[in-house]
Amino acid sequence: MSKKTPLDTSKPKVPGEEETPKQRRQLLYTAIAYHTTKRKLLHFVLPSIALFVGALLLCKFLLADGMEKIDAIGIAVAVFVFYSWFAFTIAWPLLGQRFLLEVETLFGPRTREGLWEQFYTKTVKRTGLDVFATAKSVNEYDTSNWVKLNKAAAKHKTS
Repeated sequence: MSKKTPLDTSKPKVPGEEETPKQRRQLLYTAIAYHTTKRKLLHFVLPSIALFVGALLLCKFLLADGMEKIDAIGIAVAVFVFYSWFAFTIAWPLLGQRFLLEVETLFGPRTREGLWEQFYTKTVKRTGLDVFATAKSVNEYDTSNWVKLNKAAAKHKTS
């Protein structure tokens, strides 16, 4: 006879950045970049509009050059898809990675892991992003470069 064990109520382990599949990791980095940047217009909106307008202008140019309608539309759509793919897989994820690297530099690796977990589990949508609270919850705030830099700046300001 087997003994019944109580259900394991601990939360499932969130995979780290390296264990996360590449496509999911890129989408999470993009979400981090979009959520954390103050320059959404510059990094996301304007490039998307420019890409769309560029594809339309390319289509118009190809039609004026005498190309068949279906070919011109196909080429413009292919260019639009390629550059959209580039933005989602390379450009925007790099912004998210840069943010996490800056957090790790200022606070530490556990804070970075805590933020990764918040985005992975989507709790950041409900609770909002609070880097300081995350750093404090993993005991990296008091010894962080952020605190050291602020103390040095305050000391320099009073001198």
